[in-house]
Amino acid sequence: MADSTNNKNESSNSPVLIFEDGKYRYYDKDRDIIEDVDQDGVTVREHLWRRPMLIFEDGYVHYYGSGGKLIGSYPAQSGQPGEKDPSIPWKGPIPPGTYLLDPSKIEDVRPQDRAAWGNYRAALLPDGTDTYGRTGFYLHGGTHIGTGGCINIGNRDKELLPKLMMHMEPILVIVRQ
Repeated sequence: MADSTNNKNESSNSPVLIFEDGKYRYYDKDRDIIEDVDQDGVTVREHLWRRPMLIFEDGYVHYYGSGGKLIGSYPAQSGQPGEKDPSIPWKGPIPPGTYLLDPSKIEDVRPQDRAAWGNYRAALLPDGTDTYGRTGFYLHGGTHIGTGGCINIGNRDKELLPKLMMHMEPILVIVRQ
């Protein structure tokens, strides 16, 4: 790894790598942290982009393939309309944090349940996320407005979930709110 220093070249717009507080960090010209780096010099972003992932934020689920390429963005919602508190069971949105989706366990939904669940649903398992004691989170479709804390992508489940079924390893799901 390149030698690091605590001195910055203030005239440079390039990120600067600095070792401090026991870790390497990239800083921008205003000394804002861009990202942390592990002991092998691999950035957090590089770790994440080595496998596919979903990011739920600002009313969309963004699907990124291996290498960080944006494959698609899908309108989505979580919780009951107007409810913002993720700690409220059956009404609040899914709590922010990280979850895992196992593509081998994506389920076909029975025709009589498709209004609520869509054609497919996939369990979202918390990965170190504080869920306030709540369980049973899913990524699914459906025509019902509002969820009990799942992420609903409406009729776009027929497009996204079959793509996710092609992956062999768990998919990281990041929820930001």
